[in-house]
Amino acid sequence: MGKININIPESVFNENYLDYIELKKPFQIFYGGSSAGKSFFIYQRTVARLMEGNNILVIRKVQVTLNDSVVADIRKIINMWGLEPFIDYKKQEKKFVCINGYEIMCK
Repeated sequence: MGKININIPESVFNENYLDYIELKKPFQIFYGGSSAGKSFFIYQRTVARLMEGNNILVIRKVQVTLNDSVVADIRKIINMWGLEPFIDYKKQEKKFVCINGYEIMCK
């Protein structure tokens, strides 16, 4: 199926990171203090890329905190953007499955 055409306005993203929305480098390092919005921006971009037709693996050093951080923020973005009809969360596998066949896997 591939890309799902939805309109995500730039205004939902932290303006400090707008230059990185389309960046496709395989390794990216974001610097900033706590509560700078780095992680939330990356999760927003991850959801947007899922809708474009990309499989994504999100890795966190400490798995115990995965549900309270990564999963919670991705679910929040999906709800904020009204994407619930398009993306299903599989709790046991800790993955988000889009109707386009692509997934966000959290490990």
